[in-house]
Amino acid sequence: MLTLKLRYDMTCGQPGAGKAVVTLPAADVVPHGIDGAAVLVNGEPSPAVSISGRDVSIAMPPKRPGVSCMSIGPGTLTLVLTRAAGLGNPAKAGTYAILARKNAAVFAASVAITA
Repeated sequence: MLTLKLRYDMTCGQPGAGKAVVTLPAADVVPHGIDGAAVLVNGEPSPAVSISGRDVSIAMPPKRPGVSCMSIGPGTLTLVLTRAAGLGNPAKAGTYAILARKNAAVFAASVAITA
């Protein structure tokens, strides 16, 4: 399981249009496909997930209906790739980089895998 919390300026607390793209380390085991239900976007299943090499593209759930607002402020996009996504840790212990992109924002994190 992998949980990413991306903090950036959002409109009305919504993650915005477009996909989030997570780039996994080359040593990770990445399946050929992931069902949208196996990836949660702020607690909701993603409408679509696609894989291209090490990139996992995650579609955002539809915008909440109701009152529109134009408030821009800090927010958090939480992405959870559940066990059902089928990711596998690298075989060797070490520190690995995970990248995420959402629109123009780029995020990077290092994770330590122990034996």
